[in-house]
Amino acid sequence: MSGTQGAKEALRDAALDALRDLDVETLLASIGVREIARRAGTSPGSIYHHYGSMAGLAESVTAHVFAPGVADLDGTIAYIRSIQHSQLPMETSLALHGAELDRLMDDEQFGLRVGLWAFGGPGVRTAYRDYLIEIDERLAQVATALFESWGRVLREPFDMRSYLAARTALVNGSTVRHSVEPDLFTRAHYQRVAAALDLVLLRVEGDKHSVDGRLAEINYYPATSSGPGKDSVRGRATHARILNAAASAFSSRGYDGTTLAHIAAAADVSTTTLHRYYRTKHALASALFAQQAGDLLPAVDPVTPHQPGRPDDSRALLEHLAALADLVPPRKAAATAYLTDVLVGQAGAGPDSLVVGVTSLLEHAHPDREPEADHDTARLLIGLTVREALNHPARAASDNAATALRQVLGTGTG
Repeated sequence: MSGTQGAKEALRDAALDALRDLDVETLLASIGVREIARRAGTSPGSIYHHYGSMAGLAESVTAHVFAPGVADLDGTIAYIRSIQHSQLPMETSLALHGAELDRLMDDEQFGLRVGLWAFGGPGVRTAYRDYLIEIDERLAQVATALFESWGRVLREPFDMRSYLAARTALVNGSTVRHSVEPDLFTRAHYQRVAAALDLVLLRVEGDKHSVDGRLAEINYYPATSSGPGKDSVRGRATHARILNAAASAFSSRGYDGTTLAHIAAAADVSTTTLHRYYRTKHALASALFAQQAGDLLPAVDPVTPHQPGRPDDSRALLEHLAALADLVPPRKAAATAYLTDVLVGQAGAGPDSLVVGVTSLLEHAHPDREPEADHDTARLLIGLTVREALNHPARAASDNAATALRQVLGTGTG
């Protein structure tokens, strides 16, 4: 390395060290007393008159930039309250995340907060921490109410404070990236990344999976097996034996007392083979409920149950959901597992006959609805019917079904 090149790199490294050693007072001093006074339309001496020193001005600047009242949260809080009883969390979740990104993009203080965090020294980092704590406290109450209205709670190890910290970290970083590359990392991209975070960190009431358990399920890829395929004749027979063994084991041992090893032994398969079909007991229980419900519920003609829009179509929908509610109490554990999955769109390894049937009934009972909305609405109707039956097992099945219909469609008869 030449002497000139070495001196050049030494100067660069010294400049980097100087940047790391900056604080707010040094930053203001680099701007200069005269320039600050000129911008304020006053004399340089007024700085010392009002603040005593540049250090006093630096403290005032820091306090202002990191004052919680500076953040315009009123709109965010009002919006969260307005969607507390929304029917489909996904749609309103996307809107909420988009509004939060918009708020930071319009926040003139956001860039100052990030810049002072980077170059303001240790004192600024303390101020930033206190700012975030106060902001989180303002959001915690409305966020808790929102999750309760959706029937969601946080998965371990997250609590409300750590959840809000994760959300803040995501939206702050996303705001920076969106501001410099808006065409690459779009608003729509952020909305879905944030919704995906919520999907992992939140759970339906009754779901006992931790975040790690949820991640393990999402990230599971079955190993390639040299045995017969699951869709072969032999594979389907094995699958049926597994489901039958699970039903028997849950009935005799109880859900908590049953392991996958118990089920594998009863089905006369290895645990490795069982894992090719179901990675977790939860997934097996959910599939068992879907299979039993599909076998026991009356078949739905997917083409034309009745004449579209006639009262008997609405009655057919109510009666189908009531029949579903009637199946739940004797199958509490499996129904609880299925409830979790159907509300997040995971139930079943393939097309769920319950969802297909209710979707068809919805299309005929409400022909004026958007067809693409019926699939998600069917899942919601099924999930709420199962939840009502779990929460009120002694209540008439038709009443549980009617309650679910009122919650989703505003009517107890479809």
